[in-house]
Amino acid sequence: MFRGARALTRCVLGVLLAVPLVGTAVVGTATVARAAATGDGETWRASISSTGQQGAFGSTRARISQDGRHVAYLTKSELVPGDTALLDVYWTDLTNPSRPITKLVSTSYTGGAANGQAEFMELSADGSKVVY
Repeated sequence: MFRGARALTRCVLGVLLAVPLVGTAVVGTATVARAAATGDGETWRASISSTGQQGAFGSTRARISQDGRHVAYLTKSELVPGDTALLDVYWTDLTNPSRPITKLVSTSYTGGAANGQAEFMELSADGSKVVY
């Protein structure tokens, strides 16, 4: 079910291919999801906006912090107002999975939408830093 999953102390991160475990995924898209490694059956969609809306495009290259709280990923979906539908780096705080905080990381030096797309990124172990 998880493709390219990374096992951690408390959570597993993977890319689900339109699996209904995390709501109504758009058929044919990849959704970044976090699941508790404790086997309690809890799975949360991570690649969504702060209002809980799923993007129109799939997500890829997901990374998760050691405590499972922060997730970074690439997507063309416009998950924040003013994004440009280029392949961008997003960061989501899943401290409260029912109320995620999602931010666009790959911005221009002025803080606006970037004029090019991101290809690679990494997340620090504590989830506080993203490089791309």
